[in-house]
This record gives sequence, C-alpha cells and structure tokens, in this order.
Amino acid sequence: MYNVLMSVFLVVVSSTFMVDYATKLATLLNIPAALIGVTILAAGTSVPDLLASVKTAREGYADTAITNAIGSNVFDVLGNLGLTYVVAALFTGGKAIAVDIASLKTSIVLLIASSVVLLLVFFAKKFNLSKPISIILMLSYVVYIIYICYSTIYKI
Repeated sequence: MYNVLMSVFLVVVSSTFMVDYATKLATLLNIPAALIGVTILAAGTSVPDLLASVKTAREGYADTAITNAIGSNVFDVLGNLGLTYVVAALFTGGKAIAVDIASLKTSIVLLIASSVVLLLVFFAKKFNLSKPISIILMLSYVVYIIYICYSTIYKI
C-alpha cells in the first residue's frame, strides 16, 4: 500500500511540475498553450501507459497492451475531462467553463479519424499487430504532431 500511495504522490508532483514548466515554456517561446498540450503534456502523461503496454506486450499479452492504450485514451477523454470540470465547477460556483473549440476542432477530427483507421487496420489484419503496422502508426503520430504544430503556428 505504501508503494501505491508513494507512486500516486510522485505522479501528482511530477505532473504538476510538468504542466507548470510546459506552460512557462509555451509563454517563453510565444506559442499557444494548446500546442504544448497536444505535444509535451500528451507525450509526458502517456509515458507510464507506454511502459505498462511495453511490459505486458513483452510478456506475451498484446491484447492487454492494446486495450491499455485504448482504455487509457477513453479514460482521458471521458473520465479526466469529466472530473476536471466537476472539480473546476466546485471552485467557480458551478459556472460553465468556456472551451476554445477552435483550437480543438482539428484534434477532435484527427482523434476520431485515427480511431476509425486503427479499427479498420485491426479488422483488415485480423487483429494482428506487426512491425510494419507499428511503424505506420508511429509515423502517423509524427505527421499529426507536425500538422498540429504547423496549423497552430500558422493558424490554418
């Protein structure tokens, strides 16, 4: 129990520092905070999921690794966003919190598109994940990051 509590504490502390310094970096570089959110923060908070997925895949539980990645993202979108706004509402007296949807439209479309493509690839390959597919998935993420950076900086 001590290890679990200490792990939670360390995740909270490191996440707090990561968010604070990533936001300061965005300000320093004069780039939108949303860009930092979809790059540095997204990658940084996904490292524990990555490590868990790699460990389970190496032990022969590829289905657990894949469901961990998918389940983590579903939890991030539904659970984290829901909890974030419930907690924020407690501090704002229950007022609605405005979200700048303009900066999220592309990410939302790409999230839905990547989910559909991933599902189609899994169906086409009979739910077998291979090295070429893995490389395509990683390259797709790199293209996504490049596009997000470009579209955020040049406001397209």
